Parts: sequence; C-alpha cells; structure tokens
Amino acid sequence: MSDEQQNAVPAEKPTRSRRPLLIGGAIVAAIALVGGGVAVGLGLGDDEGVPVGEPSSEGTPGASVPAAPEQTASSEPTPTPSASAPAGAADADALLAVIATATAAEQAEGDAVRLEARGDGTLEVDFETADGAETEVTVAADGTASVTDRDPGDADDVPVGALDEPTVRALVDAVFAAGEGTVIELGVDDDRDSPYDATVLAADGATIEFDLDPDFAVIDVDQDE
Repeated sequence: MSDEQQNAVPAEKPTRSRRPLLIGGAIVAAIALVGGGVAVGLGLGDDEGVPVGEPSSEGTPGASVPAAPEQTASSEPTPTPSASAPAGAADADALLAVIATATAAEQAEGDAVRLEARGDGTLEVDFETADGAETEVTVAADGTASVTDRDPGDADDVPVGALDEPTVRALVDAVFAAGEGTVIELGVDDDRDSPYDATVLAADGATIEFDLDPDFAVIDVDQDE
C-alpha cells in the first residue's frame, strides 16, 4: 500500500434521515387515538415535503369517521308530572276531625261551610260569618292548621246552613248509599232548592258529584271518568 493510500481520509458516511422516525411516531399517535374511541385520518409525508399529520387525500380505510350530526334542542315540551289524587276521607268522623282542627285555628271566624281535599295532601276548610266575611283555613297532613286567606265577602251570598256534625253525617250517609268511595269535598251554599253538594272519588278513579236538597235527598249526579 502506498503512503498516499495510508494517509487518505476515509469518506464521511451519509447521514441517515430521521424522517422514518417522525412517520413512525405519527402512526403510533393514530393508533392510540383509535384505541381510545376517536378515529383520526393522518397522512404520511412523502418525499415531496407533505407535512406529517396533514389529512391524506387517499385516506386510510377505516381510519376516519364522519363528524357527529349536530344535536338540536327537542321541540317537544317536557311532560309535567300530574298531581296526585286528593286524599279526602272515607268516613264522617275523619271529616269532622278536620273541621274541628280548622275551627281551632287562630282568626278562623264563622261556621264551616265547605271542606275540600287537595292533591298535595292538605285540606281546605272555608268559614263564613253571618255578614258574609270568609276565612280560608288550610289543614296540613301533619294536622297543623293556618289561615291562608280572608275575604270581606257579601252578606247576600251567605249559605243557608253549615257543616256541623248532623249535616256532615247526613251528607256522608246519602252519598255512600250510592256507592263506596272517598269524600273529597262537602259544601253548603245559598241555593235553597239544593243547598248541599258533595264529591266522592270512587275506587275506580271516577269522580262523582252529588247535589242534595234540604232533606239530604240526592237530586242530581254527575260522574267524570
């Protein structure tokens, strides 16, 4: 070997491109996204300088997913829960107990002339004086009573009677003679031909309204299914 060959500097080896490493990293990222439930189409850069990560014009089968359709608010109204049926009472003693509780409420004036069960479990008892002044008392499910409304009223509309014990018992007996159920309303008004009315909730859910004459005879019945 000559001295020139021994002293010659070896030619520098070509530097390996790092591009395959970048491409490999892009593939791993795409697989990770698909495995996590999101599919993304990634284009691999070619020799002409297409950046890695740009969408591919050819696409990869199964790699892309169409965008989810835009969700719009429903035009249908939100259903409103219906009120529960009034509790009422199944006998005269229970109705008289409610009236007694309401009568003891502070500022309750006059005679009880109407009792009505509400869907929220409370009962309303209306009182009226001889000059027509009205007081509304609400009896809660726990037995507490409070005045919830007052009205000067009108002396010309004073009921012809009151919901005293004999009247309540006679009304309950009359309506229950037509069938069992739960009394959800009793009332006395100023109509001298049919001063009494009662409403019963039957076992099948039907609401039955009764009009009664001064002798507690049923003179009209209206049933609402």
